[in-house]
Amino acid sequence: MVGQKKFRVSKAIIYLLLTLLAFICLYPVLYVLSMSFSNEEHLILRDVYFFPKGFTFDSYALLFETNEIWRAYLNTIIYTVLGTLVGMTATLTLAFAVSQKKFHGRKIVIWGVMFTMLFSGGMVPTYILVQGLGLMDTPWAIVLPGAVNAWNMIVARTYFMTISPAIFESASIDGASEFRKFWTIALPLSKPIVAVLFMYLVVGFWNTYFTSMIYLNDVTLQPIQNYLQKLLESGDSSGNISGSSSSAIAVEKLKYAAIVITMFPIMLIYPFVQKFFVYGIMVGSVKE
Repeated sequence: MVGQKKFRVSKAIIYLLLTLLAFICLYPVLYVLSMSFSNEEHLILRDVYFFPKGFTFDSYALLFETNEIWRAYLNTIIYTVLGTLVGMTATLTLAFAVSQKKFHGRKIVIWGVMFTMLFSGGMVPTYILVQGLGLMDTPWAIVLPGAVNAWNMIVARTYFMTISPAIFESASIDGASEFRKFWTIALPLSKPIVAVLFMYLVVGFWNTYFTSMIYLNDVTLQPIQNYLQKLLESGDSSGNISGSSSSAIAVEKLKYAAIVITMFPIMLIYPFVQKFFVYGIMVGSVKE
């Protein structure tokens, strides 16, 4: 009885701590969402804590009237879709190739990829390379530098190596090409690791701002994160906007509404891949 009571108490404490942690993580989202639906008076006073006060859609109405935001939003979607497709294709095909024992020279390729993870040239050589290739002010300046991530490739390779070689041998006997074995056998059996890489790449490209700040001088090509950065910098860092002009209040409205539409797609995607996420990380990170 005493042991069961201690177990229940410890379980209650764990649940309490997890609930507190969840609240700490979710409260910033709730705060921004509430501020985006509050009217000007409460935006100025900043007295919104949990739920909107003076509920209104004015922030979103202003958002839809601002063309620069939607241009930046479209740029972000393009970079994310293009970068994810290129990154997934390059990472998974390379990982599958080096996971095959009959691939001669695979150790050289693996060490070459690992070398880039351990020793990086730094920002200046990368900038010179991007400039020399003529990629400045193009989407490829965002996509290509991070097309193949060494860590992602190693995790995917480890996962591919857990697939029984007998399956590939049977396919070879039936006349299947290497691409067919990759497309019809390896990928369907690797949904967890594909989901993990997909989330890594989508979140990485969606949140990128430093790379675009360096390589994209054309304002019309900058993603939503750079627009948000300028929007936040244009506001009053002290947090006091009482007595401010209508333009400052408009910036406050835009700021919260833009943050909501920026984080919404990632929050929408995650539930569809979360069932594969933990499993993919655990299995793909351990070599038996």
